[in-house]
Amino acid sequence: MFAERSGDAFLLGLLVVTAFLGLGLLALKSSRRDRDWKTIYPWLVIGAYGLISGTVTAAGRLGFGPNSAMAPRYGPVTVFCYLAVAGLAISIYSKLLTQKKTLSPTAIFCTGAAAGILAIAWSNSFNRQLIVLKDIREERKRFALAVQWIPAIPDNPELKLGNVPPDTIVDKARSLSQHDLLRPRFVGERLVEQVRKEPLSAGSSAGTLQTAVFDNCGRLLITGTVRLPNQRRRPDSVVVGYATGDHRLIPFTVFRSKFEGWALKGQFRIDDLPPDGFAVSIDASNLPKGPHLLQAWSIDMPQQTAFPLTGSVNVHNE
Repeated sequence: MFAERSGDAFLLGLLVVTAFLGLGLLALKSSRRDRDWKTIYPWLVIGAYGLISGTVTAAGRLGFGPNSAMAPRYGPVTVFCYLAVAGLAISIYSKLLTQKKTLSPTAIFCTGAAAGILAIAWSNSFNRQLIVLKDIREERKRFALAVQWIPAIPDNPELKLGNVPPDTIVDKARSLSQHDLLRPRFVGERLVEQVRKEPLSAGSSAGTLQTAVFDNCGRLLITGTVRLPNQRRRPDSVVVGYATGDHRLIPFTVFRSKFEGWALKGQFRIDDLPPDGFAVSIDASNLPKGPHLLQAWSIDMPQQTAFPLTGSVNVHNE
């Protein structure tokens, strides 16, 4: 359930199955003495269902390889095994108290060792899965921001994070928006029209677009500073576009202002980060080939207002 790699999943699963079988044997012996089967049979049934379902599913997917057989999407079945192990342990403990019996030193040692190993393995797998969860949460935030800005950037590559064709996402989002069912809502038309204008950045206090370069993987690395004039909070997002020469701007990306890992490892020091700075890596596959002059806006979503950033950067998309 919490092991994302096949080796960890196999080890954790083996420990859980061993614990279930051992506890099941103890429960059967205890119930045979007091003839009370009501407290254990639900956990035995739940555990057996989990084992049988998991075995059948894994056996059917083994032809596609071990990784497919232990894919995370089949993980919810293992919840039944966890519940069965916990339920059996509590039932056995209750029976021992009622029967006033104690476990032998060997049984206590084996039970403690198994519980300790299982807890360590589960905790280790769970901690690694938390890292994956943070990445997934960050992707969901980027995807939600891309959907919100569809009226201005319908070809945003970040829409691919929805795991369906971007055109489908655009059509569905617009259909939901027409019935006021889309959350978060689209940005307003007034804000869309504002970011499509070439920003007049003279004397702006909203920040500066400093650098924009392509890395070896074709991603665009953008740095700068950004703020909301006369406000203490950070802007909701930053919109970057390229000038067309007729005082118009074509937005091609939107992102939240922050420092990503690549910037912290290379360009900036942790103790020297400007509080209003940002350094992001974006997919600029919707930026046309050739030279472009990039300019940016600082976005205040509650007020549906954009503030121009000073500075412009020349890039050449090869």
